[in-house]
Amino acid sequence: MFILGKSNDDKGKQLEELTKRILIHLNYKNITTNYIGPGGEEIDVVADFKIPSIGTDITRRLICECKAYKTPLDTSSWLKFLGKVFVEESNKEEIYGCFIALSGVNGNVKGNYEEMRKKRSNISLVTGETLTEAVTKIYNLDSLNNINEKMNKLTNKMIRMIEICYYNNDVFWIVVFNNDEYTLLNSSSDFLSEKNASIISSLIENSNAFGNYVDILKENQAARRLLYTKKAVLSGVMVNNGCITIEKLIEFYSSVSDISDEEILHSIKGLLSLGFIEYESFNVRIADNFNDCIIEFFRFFLSEDFIFIHAVGCEFYDSCIDDVLINKIEEIQFGIRFSPEERSAIIKLIKFSPSAFSMSLYPEEAISGYYRQKLNDSRIEEHNRKYFVKLLYDRLMEDFKNSYYFKYFYEVRGVIEIQSDEIFKIKGEHELIAQNDFNNRITIMKAPSEHGGGYVQVLVMNDHPEPWEGLGILTKKIEPDDWNNIN
Repeated sequence: MFILGKSNDDKGKQLEELTKRILIHLNYKNITTNYIGPGGEEIDVVADFKIPSIGTDITRRLICECKAYKTPLDTSSWLKFLGKVFVEESNKEEIYGCFIALSGVNGNVKGNYEEMRKKRSNISLVTGETLTEAVTKIYNLDSLNNINEKMNKLTNKMIRMIEICYYNNDVFWIVVFNNDEYTLLNSSSDFLSEKNASIISSLIENSNAFGNYVDILKENQAARRLLYTKKAVLSGVMVNNGCITIEKLIEFYSSVSDISDEEILHSIKGLLSLGFIEYESFNVRIADNFNDCIIEFFRFFLSEDFIFIHAVGCEFYDSCIDDVLINKIEEIQFGIRFSPEERSAIIKLIKFSPSAFSMSLYPEEAISGYYRQKLNDSRIEEHNRKYFVKLLYDRLMEDFKNSYYFKYFYEVRGVIEIQSDEIFKIKGEHELIAQNDFNNRITIMKAPSEHGGGYVQVLVMNDHPEPWEGLGILTKKIEPDDWNNIN
C-alpha cells in the first residue's frame, strides 16, 4: 500500500488521517492527532474505546505511532515508540500501543516484537499489508480479479502489479504494467477525471515509485477509433470490388461520416503493414496474396463491436466465401471434414451472418478436447460436424434478432423470417420428467412512416401463411391497419 503526499511530512500526516479514519470505523472515540503526552512526547494518534460494563463504562486508551517510511523501520524507532507506551502506562491504568510501519520493520524489531507478545498483549505491530485489508473493508473495494478483467478488456498491456494508494481521505487503485507505465482507478474502480488523474499521478511521480501515467480509457478509445477507420478503408475497398482511389475513398467517407482525411491516410499505412492491401498510383487495392491472409483479413474485419454493414453482402465479400474458404475453416476446426450438404449450408450461413462467419474463423473449444485426446472416430466426427453447424445457426439467429441487421437481412439478403422448432426434454435419473415442443417464427417487417418507419421484428402465429404464399402481410410494407392489428 502507498501513502501519497506532497512531502515526507505530508505523507506522515496522510497516514495519521488514514489511521484516524480506521479508528472511527472501529468505533473509537475522542480521536486526537499530534497529541502531547504527560512527558512532553508527541504521539501521532490517540483514541479511546469504551467497553460497556455494569455500572460504569471502562475506557481503554490506544496510542498509535504512524511511520510512512519507504524502508523497514529499525530498532531506534521501535524503542522510541515503546518508551512512549511506558510513559503513558505510568499515568493511566490500561494502555494499548499500535506501531504502524507502512513498509514493515527489520528483523531485529520483528524478533523483539514476537518475544514481547509472549508476555504483553497490549502492543501490536501493523504493516502495509494489514492496512490494505482494513482499507479494503472500509472503502468496499472491488476484487483484484475484477480489476484484472476490466483492464484486459481495455488494453493488451501486461499487468505487473496492482496496488492501493491513499490520499486526502480517498483510495485509488494503481495498476502497473510491465513497461512501468501505470494507470489509475478510484475506489469504485472507475477511471479518474483528467484533473484528478493529474493530481494523483504527479504525487506518484514525485515519489519515483513507478514510470509514466497512461490514460488507458483514452488510449483504448484511440485504438478503437483507429480500428474503426481501418475497417472503413477495407469496407470502401470491398464495396468497390477490391480497388478504389484514395480520392474516391476520402470523398465517400467525408460525406457519410466524421472520418477525416488524415485518419484515412493513417489507417492505410496501418493496413499496409498488416499485408491486407497494396497502394500504388493513388489506388488502394486488396493485396495480391490475399488468399494467403484471408483468414486474418476477416478475423480483423469482423472483430470487435462495430462492422461496416454496407460491405457485408457486397460482391467482393460474397466471392470470398467459397469452397476454398471452407477448406481453411476445416483445418481451423481440427481437420474436421464436412459433407457436401454441410459445406453448402455453411457457405450460406456465414454469408448471411457476420457472427457465424467470425465464429467459424476460430477453433471451437467445445470440440477441441476430442481431437487433443485423439478421439476422432466416425461417430464423434459426425457429432462434432452437426454441433459446429448448429452453432452457426445459433449465431445467425442472434444476428437476425439484432436490430442493427434488420435492414441488411430484409434488403440485402432477402431473409425476412426464421423459424426454429425445438424439443425440450427434462430428464431425471430414472424417467422423463417433462417434455415440450416449441415452434417459433420471427419475422422482419417494414413499419409505416407514421409509426417511425424502418424495420421491426415480430413473432407470427404458427398457422400463418408462409412468406412466399403471398397471403399475408409478411411480403410487403405493413399498412397502418395491419400495424394496429399486430400490436
